[in-house]
Amino acid sequence: MIPLLSVPEGTAVDRLMNEPQVFTPLPLAEIEAAAEKIAATGRTWVLVGRYEPTLHPELDEALLVISSAGLRGKMTTNGRRFADLAVMETLRDNGLAQITVRVFGAD
Repeated sequence: MIPLLSVPEGTAVDRLMNEPQVFTPLPLAEIEAAAEKIAATGRTWVLVGRYEPTLHPELDEALLVISSAGLRGKMTTNGRRFADLAVMETLRDNGLAQITVRVFGAD
């Protein structure tokens, strides 16, 4: 896994969508180093992200870096950004090969 976001210990995950300042995006150089390390093991798939990966401000570029290392990216997301089809198409074109959407029921 390449965690795209760093969040302070004990942060409630639901705060990420309402208070994006609580996370720190992983820099592209660190994403590239992690991708190269994973690719060197012979793996072809990598889980992209942690928490809500679509909040990373350079997600498009991060996926290009990961795919340039020869990896296929997959992510789990709440899918909010995918209401805009252009976002999903861009992520696909930049190397995202699999998406799992989390669905939470109402209380």
